[in-house]
Amino acid sequence: MEGTDDYKPELAREAVNVIENVAGTHPGYRRVHARGYVYEGVFTPNGKASPLTVVFASTG
Repeated sequence: MEGTDDYKPELAREAVNVIENVAGTHPGYRRVHARGYVYEGVFTPNGKASPLTVVFASTG
């Protein structure tokens, strides 16, 4: 996350360590999200979120 003043690598390390303390370690797999499930779906809007959204005009 270069260019972001809010990035705190020590916080990321601490979070992963806490997850491992709870769920254990799994050698040979990524430290977090090791299962690698993939889901696919279709989003069909119904208009009920309209009051919660904002439309931005493209300036390109």
